Amino acid sequence: MKAEEWFENLAPQLWNLIDGEGGPEMRKAAGYIIASGILGRKSLGAPDMIGWKLFAEPILHAFSPPPESSLLEKARPLFGRDSSLDRVLVPEKDLMLALKRLSTITSSHPHPGFIRRLISPIILPLWGIMDYARLQRAPETKRKRSLVDSAWVDLTRNILLRYIRLSADAKHIDILANNIF
Repeated sequence: MKAEEWFENLAPQLWNLIDGEGGPEMRKAAGYIIASGILGRKSLGAPDMIGWKLFAEPILHAFSPPPESSLLEKARPLFGRDSSLDRVLVPEKDLMLALKRLSTITSSHPHPGFIRRLISPIILPLWGIMDYARLQRAPETKRKRSLVDSAWVDLTRNILLRYIRLSADAKHIDILANNIF
């Protein structure tokens, strides 16, 4: 059996475990397998390799869909307007799923190079999600705070803190500083 075929059969099983099908212990174990056993190896987890395509790209594309993505073609306009700024590019439930998966994978294997490779391309979208969610749950919005709102802030904050502690260098911090507003 070729490696590609084997990983294509294995990927849905690992995603199910990460999504909680086997309980918290199996979620952590699947995260570790993906992080260290697949994405942490150059032969499988480097960009354009099978592990990257099956495990990293689905997460990264949820935060930053590629321009040629079929997601963009299917994006539905909001409020009847037809502007690219008024389109839903990724449904909220898909973004939350990607955020949970990213959190599990990055917390399972604290290797600086691995974390940098996975988080660096989406550092600004993560920051934006965290800031938007934080503002939405601020007292002046007069909204009732929910666990869902809290999950957006907590998950993104934990991912960003892990990234900053383990992998960020001055260049990456400068990107955040330049785009903070």
